[in-house]
Amino acid sequence: MTENGQPAVASSRKRPHVCAVIPALNEEATIADVVERCRAAGAGQVLVVDDGSRDQTAVRAREAGAVVLSAGLPGERPRGKGVAIRVGFARADADVIVTLDGDGQDPPEELPTLVAAIDAGAELAIGSRFAGTFGPGAITRIDRLGNRALSLVFAGLYGRRLADTQAGFRALARSLLARLDLRARGFEIEVEILAKALRVGAQVVEVPVARCARMYGTSRLRRVRDGARILAAMGRLRVGF
Repeated sequence: MTENGQPAVASSRKRPHVCAVIPALNEEATIADVVERCRAAGAGQVLVVDDGSRDQTAVRAREAGAVVLSAGLPGERPRGKGVAIRVGFARADADVIVTLDGDGQDPPEELPTLVAAIDAGAELAIGSRFAGTFGPGAITRIDRLGNRALSLVFAGLYGRRLADTQAGFRALARSLLARLDLRARGFEIEVEILAKALRVGAQVVEVPVARCARMYGTSRLRRVRDGARILAAMGRLRVGF
């Protein structure tokens, strides 16, 4: 019953099965294509989290059918990938939440494969580039070595060997997301999600995916600074694991 004594009317709104969360910073050249391809791949909800872009990222995303959220104010210093993803998670309303980049390097067409892993019982499905394929120009030699090294360190600290601990293309069950207290601000968000998922006993699997070359712009990852932050996060999260 409602407050005025009338019978309550059941909502006909059905939660979408899949939500795509896309953190974005100055990706006006690619974001519309990524949004459209996510929708075509079955994402019933697409959230683009604009982290203070100075270009038309938000406009292009909205025109393509995404809901645009803000991690920071336009023109201000970006708050970080971790903040953007957490903003998206807070708004996501679906059974499965998929994260991917807005630069087109993560093929949205692979989204159903990640979702299928969650539907089959996994709680976190990592889209592993190293178990899959890299397109021409998709990764530099130094980045390949750096990612491999971080995965080896993770294996040594947590006793779980994974091919690609830093992959940002991944799917999470809604039930798992509710159990993770995420606080990362930058690129360490990926390792925080993984470490905390293992801590609560979640089933984690890797799914081979492709990685494409960035078509426009340059990566915001700063190898030394962000690599150090990721290593520090691994150590910090290991305490009390």
